[in-house]
Amino acid sequence: MLTFLSFRGRHPLRAALMFGSAIIAAALAVPAAFAATSVSAYLATQSTVAIDGQVCSGLRTWSGGEPRAVVTGITRAVTGAEFTPLRLDFDLPMAAPVQAWVSDFLAGRTSRHTVLLTEINANRVPVRSVDLREAVLTQVRFDELAAVSRTAATVSLVIRPGYRTKVGPTAMTPSTLNKARVLSSSYRFSVPGLPSTRISRVAPLVIGGDVATGGLASQPLAGVANFVVAVAGVDAQAWLDWRDAVLGFGPQPAIAPMPKSGDLTYLSTDLKTDLMNLHFEGLSIVEITPVPATAPGGAGIEVELACASVSLAAPTPTSGTTPASPAAPTTSPTPTPTETKPATAATAGNTSPKDLGARDPKGFPRPAGVVRESYKSTIIPTQTFESAYYQSSLPFDELSAAYLAAAKGDGWKAQSQSESGDIPSRRLLMVDLIKAEARAHVRVYGKDQGSSSSVEVTTPTPK
Repeated sequence: MLTFLSFRGRHPLRAALMFGSAIIAAALAVPAAFAATSVSAYLATQSTVAIDGQVCSGLRTWSGGEPRAVVTGITRAVTGAEFTPLRLDFDLPMAAPVQAWVSDFLAGRTSRHTVLLTEINANRVPVRSVDLREAVLTQVRFDELAAVSRTAATVSLVIRPGYRTKVGPTAMTPSTLNKARVLSSSYRFSVPGLPSTRISRVAPLVIGGDVATGGLASQPLAGVANFVVAVAGVDAQAWLDWRDAVLGFGPQPAIAPMPKSGDLTYLSTDLKTDLMNLHFEGLSIVEITPVPATAPGGAGIEVELACASVSLAAPTPTSGTTPASPAAPTTSPTPTPTETKPATAATAGNTSPKDLGARDPKGFPRPAGVVRESYKSTIIPTQTFESAYYQSSLPFDELSAAYLAAAKGDGWKAQSQSESGDIPSRRLLMVDLIKAEARAHVRVYGKDQGSSSSVEVTTPTPK
């Protein structure tokens, strides 16, 4: 029921007070159900994400992962369901589970994970959870870097969920933004043989399939999109010579026209410490666009580059993850002397005639019972990165114990260790180890039958 009020002949201030009181009374008369609905839509003030049970710090925003009906035919009948791509935006540096997933993706390995997202209100109470299973990473985007920027450097993951389970709000330790964030102005881009100290901008780097199609599970690394770097005018001639050599005209240059390698290194805010490195192989020049002197950064050139592959190397993450829910500490199985004999640094006795790839990562012991499927190495002036991927008929626990015993017997010391997964096919062990100046990251993956593993070793490059 509406009441019409008359303010004629009253003092203006008194009339205004009466009108304001009437508005407040009308607002209080709104049905309680309507008021609760409108408020609840704004309860969530923070989101947290867990990958395979490990809460990851640095989550900025997320979107997608929602079910969507598939309609076909003239009648537009609902014939199935699919999920919109899930996008997760993180600050750099990446938490350990995020880094491991991205590293697998860049190496061309399809790994499936469980992603649990929870929205938390101002009272730190969970209000909604989204549980996505068998999730596959289909695209990685490293956002633009610029010398004049003061924003945080970020990485975005586009994920295709396999299926979604219905869960209520799940209590999780809230993830936080990284305290030691990387600024998008703290970087170094280098290409051996070319002047690279005055690169004022690196455009977004996108690796992977089309977001619209969700990528291909059997082909997770669909390629690296061309990207652009801004080069100062004083360095332009060397880059122009490279372009002319690649295109086969112009004077005989001093720069080889063959594809090059390169590195994009993320630095600490004081520019003294390398935090993460993206290594490019097969860099070739596509186009150079002149930039006039009237542009904000002054005269120079923008160089469009094509790249065959990208690999990730980063210091071993020792923080940034917490258990998704309170639980007793996970203790990795300790082998008895009859289960596994400590391996030696040499791997000659544990090779297999079925091995693929050139060799095992140097200096890290290989346990018996594994077959090498691939090997990759990247060498830069300061560091050498080696990685290998293995399959095994051994159960998850037995292979995990074998790696731990072999590493300990060879003098490697574990810096951090985490284990997750509730069924055999989703179990994951991640161990970070150190020995003198060498660092290693070992992962053991559970399977319905047997197990698989990967080893990444970083060592100083001999001078």
